[in-house]
Amino acid sequence: MREFTATVNRRGQITLPVSLRRELALKPYDYVTLAVENGHMRIEGTKPAIDQPAGSVTPISRPEDFKALSTIAKDEVAERYARKFLKR
Repeated sequence: MREFTATVNRRGQITLPVSLRRELALKPYDYVTLAVENGHMRIEGTKPAIDQPAGSVTPISRPEDFKALSTIAKDEVAERYARKFLKR
């Protein structure tokens, strides 16, 4: 087991040494998992789950009201069939 030394700054952050980042293939903004077991901390490179980025970006517009959209679509289909029926 190799050991690395890092300093905890006043904000509780540490910088992972470049050799450790390379070994774990970590790139900027990658996720890491920190696990504590029997007083020892383990760091593992982690790929984010598909749902983790969700909510991290502010949507351009509010979510659509799908119930209202469904009603509009049904009304449009009904109107189309009514026009078709009245043409006969």
